[in-house]
Parts: sequence; structure tokens; C-alpha cells
Amino acid sequence: MRSAQRTLIAVPMKDPYQAKTRLGHVLDPERRAALALLLFEQMIDRLYAAVDRSPLIGSDIAVVTASASIRKLADSYCVPVIQDRATGLSAAAERVRLWSRARKYDALCIFPADLAAPDPDDLRRVLEYPIEDTRVLICPSLDMGTNALVVPPASDFAFQYGPRSFLAHRRAAQKAGLTPVILPCTSLRRDVDTVDDLSFLDEGVAVELRASQLT
Repeated sequence: MRSAQRTLIAVPMKDPYQAKTRLGHVLDPERRAALALLLFEQMIDRLYAAVDRSPLIGSDIAVVTASASIRKLADSYCVPVIQDRATGLSAAAERVRLWSRARKYDALCIFPADLAAPDPDDLRRVLEYPIEDTRVLICPSLDMGTNALVVPPASDFAFQYGPRSFLAHRRAAQKAGLTPVILPCTSLRRDVDTVDDLSFLDEGVAVELRASQLT
């Protein structure tokens, strides 16, 4: 059995009251914040489950945020926080890449905090994939965004988050002399941005979101 690569798993998370603004016409600010927090906690829980299921994953989880409330919540999970200066996701990812390089990680994996219903087995597949300093792993979203990205920290890969970032990240990998590996994972294809996405929430998250409307 091959040995585990040492991976930093980074989950960027903005202040919950600044999240899910595209749902403002159907959810008030309190419920948008509640949804953002439920999705974030679901993601952390399922990442822990994925790591626990595999002897091939030697990973640490970190949260990237500028939010004091998220820092406090991360502390409750015993998850370290990397300070985000709120200058955009690509800039935050680059800071995390430098942070992981300084600490000699073999791989950096970035997951969004707002996946609708991530399956720990799909998360495990991503985390187990050997990149070996020569590959970039990309999981595309339904709208051609990037819902999982694994890069070698020592590379010159340039993050390109934004609309249709899957295509931009594939080009960035090639420009950096790396081989882009596309790994479609069904449960990682949908993040929560639109009203339609709400119908794909994990049942537990949906129940808790409905309960938040009653309190």
C-alpha cells in the first residue's frame, strides 16, 4: 500500500451574514446566515468522516476566514484558522498555498464551504488522489466552477477562482507545467447559490433550515 501524502485541506468561509446574497429574495438575512453556517458545519463534519475512513489520507483541516464568528466556531472544532484579508478567493488561496508550502505539505486541497450534500466517499476519493508534484486535480461544478481543487504547494500554479473557473484552472495547470486531472464527483458538483439548489440540500440541513424559520 502506498503511503499517505500529507495534505492541507483548506475551507474558505466568509462571514455568514455576507454569504448567500443571491438568495436574498427568498431568505431573510437571519436564514441566509443560518444556511451558510449549516453548510459550513456539514462540510467540516464530512471532511473529518472522509479522513477517518482512509489509511491513505494524512490530512490536516484548516479554515480560511476573516470572520470572528467563524474563527470561534472553528475553535470549537479544534480546527486552525488561517487569516483571510477578504481580498478575494484567489488571493486567499494563494496565501494558503504559501502557508502550506512553508509547512512542507505535499498537497493543498481547497473545498468550498457551501456544497449542498457532499458524500464523505467522494471527499475521500479527492483526498486520496496522488498528485506527486506533477498534477492538479479539479472537480468541476455543474456551472463549470471549481468545487474541489488539489495542487502541489511548491508549484507555480495560479489560482483563477470566478465564473467558469474550472476551465481557467485547467489552463492554469498547463501553464504551470502540471497535468490537469479531471475528477467528476456527483455529490461535489452542486454548491448552494440559487433557489433551485435549495432542493438538493442534504435532508438534515434542510430540516434544520426549516426549523430556523420557526424560531
